[in-house]
Amino acid sequence: MNEKLVERYYELNQKLKQLQEERDLLNQEIKKFLIQSNIKKAQVGRYLVELKVQDRSRYEHGVTEYLKAVGLNELVIETYNEKQLKKQLKEGKLDSTELERYRIKNIVHTLSVEVVK
Repeated sequence: MNEKLVERYYELNQKLKQLQEERDLLNQEIKKFLIQSNIKKAQVGRYLVELKVQDRSRYEHGVTEYLKAVGLNELVIETYNEKQLKKQLKEGKLDSTELERYRIKNIVHTLSVEVVK
């Protein structure tokens, strides 16, 4: 290890930070436009831009008491089984409105940009 090696690392790290900041700003600008325009997918020149929405919501600890109360103890481990809970909701075995008060919403928009061939 020498000063030139460390200096190069530092310079690259600074450039990465600057590039990431610029990328984040562009990402937010594009997402904002797509959301406001209600566009999910668009071709811009030779690029395909797609806005995907991911629901990363989860339920808080209090949901375990509810699951026990409705007789679904098998969904409760230490807290609850997320995969099985979503399955039960999908199958209509649970009322999602009853669980809503336990839900911690986390909606994430992801952006995908590809070169169109």
